[in-house]
Amino acid sequence: MTNIIPYSNKDLTTSFFEIDNKDMIIVVLLEKLCQYQCDNEEHIKNIMSRICNYLNKIGIIDDIRTYSNDTQRIRKLYENYIERIIQSNRKNVRKVIKYNEIVEVVNIKENLRVMNSQYSNNFIELSKIGEGGFGEIYKVYNNIDAQQYAIKKIPFFESNEADNMRAFNEVRCLAELNHENIVRYHTTWLELSDMSNEFIEDSKFQIYPTLYIQMELCECSLRDYLVKRNYSGKKVDMIFEKKCITGIINGVKYIHSKNILHRDINPNNIFLDKFMIPKIGDFGLSMKVGSESQETYMSSELGVKLYIPPEYEKEGIYTKKSDVYSLGIVIFEILQIFSTDVERIEIISKLRTNQYISNTFMEECLIYLEYINKMTDENMDSRITIEEIDL
Repeated sequence: MTNIIPYSNKDLTTSFFEIDNKDMIIVVLLEKLCQYQCDNEEHIKNIMSRICNYLNKIGIIDDIRTYSNDTQRIRKLYENYIERIIQSNRKNVRKVIKYNEIVEVVNIKENLRVMNSQYSNNFIELSKIGEGGFGEIYKVYNNIDAQQYAIKKIPFFESNEADNMRAFNEVRCLAELNHENIVRYHTTWLELSDMSNEFIEDSKFQIYPTLYIQMELCECSLRDYLVKRNYSGKKVDMIFEKKCITGIINGVKYIHSKNILHRDINPNNIFLDKFMIPKIGDFGLSMKVGSESQETYMSSELGVKLYIPPEYEKEGIYTKKSDVYSLGIVIFEILQIFSTDVERIEIISKLRTNQYISNTFMEECLIYLEYINKMTDENMDSRITIEEIDL
């Protein structure tokens, strides 16, 4: 059995939930005041330490750890947040942007929640394009390089260490990957956001960190393509299909070479760029494992049930071969025309239980069907690995 590699550094978001917003704002304001009064950094530290200890003793600051080296990065985010409040205004601004010879007028309501943040300063939000991996994904236009990107926003409304770790797993896995068939990762950053939560008693105002992940923008998902193809009456011509299957296999081979499990391979998480090159994305459930060992036990919930391997459903086991199982179903779906979604679910369910009999596969697809059967073998031990696939 392989253990999941724990990240040695404490997660910044986890630290957020160990402190009180009130305490942090008081400390940051005091620190800012001391900076105006003193030039010597050591002098500022000494004064702040004495003030914070005193405020802790008289009950104004509950947690003295609020002013420590461990929370220095968090204090910087709060400092930026306070500066945004000071500089913010509530005017409506109309911006005209031009990209790809298209002029678009965007109405932007600037307020203290978005004013002077890295996201609002550098990007124009064009539309919401999806959800996945605990966040929402937006199509944006970058004011600086005049290009469009996909940005995933992951808000941390409450202390949930498991979800926080998954969000950072996605970033760390993406940052490690650089391949033609993987959605390209650009950068990530953390900002403070605020909201008045109507679901909280007395409508308390909440300050929370939001993680922004900037990625390559793709034209559509594989699911979008397959739905359009199937329901438009178009036949499988094997030109795109072969290219797509080869690209996805190469992407999974690369992911596994980095000892990363994707854990959510399905057509919704495979994207197509403007050249129709397939790219695996949404690493929100991905895990980095320690070695080539075959078994890793997972307790967290996985993605779309139709693609979940049987060993995970029965025993909570997930391995590289589990990704292969999900990939086998995806390849089957690429090669098979379905007239309705009900038919798709029915036929794939038969494939999962070894009841599928090929009546509709083209003769040239039979070699693929042989591999699909080996990839979706219910017995994980006899299932082939990604390296054994040669298509």
